[in-house]
Amino acid sequence: MQCLDLELSVCKTEDMNNCWPAHIIRQNEHYLAPPPQAQFAIRRVARERWGPGSSAITRKHNRHIILLVLRGQATITSQQWTSHLQPGFILSSHAFWESDIRVGEKPLDIVLIEGFGEALLSQIQQHCGFWSGTFSIDNAAAVENIFNTLLTAASAGGPFAQEICNSYARVLLCTIHHGMIAGVKQVSGAMQTYARCRSYIDEHFLHLHSAQEIAEACNIDRAYLTRIFKKHGSDSPYAYLQRLKLNRAAELLRQTDTTISAIADEIGFNDPFTFSKAFSRYYTISPSIYRGLKMGEVGKDASKHK
Repeated sequence: MQCLDLELSVCKTEDMNNCWPAHIIRQNEHYLAPPPQAQFAIRRVARERWGPGSSAITRKHNRHIILLVLRGQATITSQQWTSHLQPGFILSSHAFWESDIRVGEKPLDIVLIEGFGEALLSQIQQHCGFWSGTFSIDNAAAVENIFNTLLTAASAGGPFAQEICNSYARVLLCTIHHGMIAGVKQVSGAMQTYARCRSYIDEHFLHLHSAQEIAEACNIDRAYLTRIFKKHGSDSPYAYLQRLKLNRAAELLRQTDTTISAIADEIGFNDPFTFSKAFSRYYTISPSIYRGLKMGEVGKDASKHK
């Protein structure tokens, strides 16, 4: 049985010498090295931002993809149907499916896993449906957290990274299935408020400092904000805010030479010391050590990054 998946061919006429396709303007991806004969294997985990107005074409591939939309909108058009992607939507692709994906006026932020194997295909079909397509889930925050765990595990590497990522992929599929089943229920007012507040944090996290600021900006009581995040998400409002800030800091440490002091200022910390404490608590290592590991500078003097 031949199963084909997303291989994106760029439609924009942009510089093709970039390190990723031209429609992708920001990317954090990690590759694993599963054996070719594996029956359930995660090969790549990625977080990507696609540029506004960009487009890509799906082509034949022998891998399977599960993708979650975090922010932005896109339209997918195939010979059979047209579907719209928006936050909280899953794209599952595991069969022959050629289509055109067009991003809306704002950037499209996604997280995805890519893998291969008959056992993986079977699990995707069991939890996401037999055919490729899109659908909404009502537990997107929980699903995003598992994607983040997969990114962390793939980034860390080590002899058990493949097994860990495969295991979390199984948890991911079960969690998506649960959200898809629950998604047939009518969306409550609390869920709509949660989605609105979460979207506000996503857009303004660099300049936010507390749950109180979020509550005031969203015109709701702070205690109510905390309750709806507890009910519909897996983080408190402040923990979710901190996670966005620290994930952005890690991205800057990996991909730029920006000083730690400047990074702390960019993501809204009052001073580098407070930032370093928060980063070390979240990632279990200091920013300077994290940067050294990602830059292959283990054993070298990392003091220059301070």
